[in-house]
Amino acid sequence: MGRARAGVRLGADRLEDWRTPPAPVRAPGKLKHRKEGHANGRVKEVLGKWSVDHSQLLIGHRFASGAHSRLFHGIYNEQPVAVKFIRQPDDEEDAELAAQLEKQFSTEVTTLSRLNHPRGFYICAIKKLVGACSSPPAFCVITEFLSGGSLGAFLHKLDHKALPLDKIISISLDIARGMAYIHSQGVVHRDVKPDNIIFDEEFSAKIVDFGVACEEEHCDPLANDTGTFRWMAPEMMKHKAYGRKVDVYSFGLILWQMFSGTIPYEELNPFQAAFAVFDKNVRPKIPTSCPAPVRLLIEQCWASHPEKRPDFCQIVQILEKFKTVLDRDGTLDNMPSSICQETHDHKNWLAHWVQKLKHSHIMSSVVTSHHSVSSPFQTVLIRSATTCNFSYFLSSFFLRKERLAQLAIALLHLHHGSVLFQYTKCEYISC
Repeated sequence: MGRARAGVRLGADRLEDWRTPPAPVRAPGKLKHRKEGHANGRVKEVLGKWSVDHSQLLIGHRFASGAHSRLFHGIYNEQPVAVKFIRQPDDEEDAELAAQLEKQFSTEVTTLSRLNHPRGFYICAIKKLVGACSSPPAFCVITEFLSGGSLGAFLHKLDHKALPLDKIISISLDIARGMAYIHSQGVVHRDVKPDNIIFDEEFSAKIVDFGVACEEEHCDPLANDTGTFRWMAPEMMKHKAYGRKVDVYSFGLILWQMFSGTIPYEELNPFQAAFAVFDKNVRPKIPTSCPAPVRLLIEQCWASHPEKRPDFCQIVQILEKFKTVLDRDGTLDNMPSSICQETHDHKNWLAHWVQKLKHSHIMSSVVTSHHSVSSPFQTVLIRSATTCNFSYFLSSFFLRKERLAQLAIALLHLHHGSVLFQYTKCEYISC
């Protein structure tokens, strides 16, 4: 397998990387300037925290490149790393591109920094930030080195052949778990595709390239630097309001791609593919070899209406059931397709019971007053809960660390309470 592309945004040097046409320009206002000032302050804070000790950095040979970036093997603090250099164009007339490249650098380092666990625990399905530095017109991002290559390159080498079912489920679980954590932190990736899924030496999949990610509450429907057409959700193409479900749509296409062995809409160029999706509501034909339960999951993920797509926490639960049945029976053919729909409906059911639990003696014993919040970690359970839309209830409380276990146990007393707990227990253990 080839070397990892490390998920770097290589610029628009390939047809696949051309983005949507420029969106209408909106008049700048005071709010925009305040946001930009806040963002710049956050970038400076992140760069200060993740500053690079150049005496500990050794740069090796280049293994990938693009229009405005170069990737090198490196050693930092005696650990193998990937070193990405981004250089703004020298042409002063191309100020728009220069600003876009700087924005992508800032977005990537701030997002990767944000996704690091506040106590050093790092979600294994997301590429780890090691360091960053800024010296315009050059920028540098140092991350862990992943030697296994990208999912895109791996599928390309299969030459239109499907992956084994157990590999598909395993890779999909890695991606879904990583995305569930990303969404729990209020981040939308916006460019989930096989080239941005990289394997480590143990063939575990990791999510990379956060250059166009954004906070969900600040998703800009008029942005023109988001996503890649073949994996882009229709609401993004139409410049409509969108949120985390655009990543679920892209995941559905990745899942399909692992069964088909081809890129979506292979017979069309990217612009034709985009038109077919948002104007004709076209979707790729699912291979007959795809088990019925997986077929239903794919169709739910790429549903036209975002609200009909499952959350990633639900997708993880479905895939874990697939894995259990596959390990036991060696097939999913005898598994009812309705399992996907049942899990999709659990969210509203569980939310109803969590709301009732709010007024019970169990909840009163685990919820504390608004004072004594000394660490961002104390709200990590609340952040994770947003993945399953429980934030409308939990966000009104502050939880002390010693009460997190009790809250989790109380939820586990509910039928299917593990829907919430299983995505927070790893963070709780690191308390």
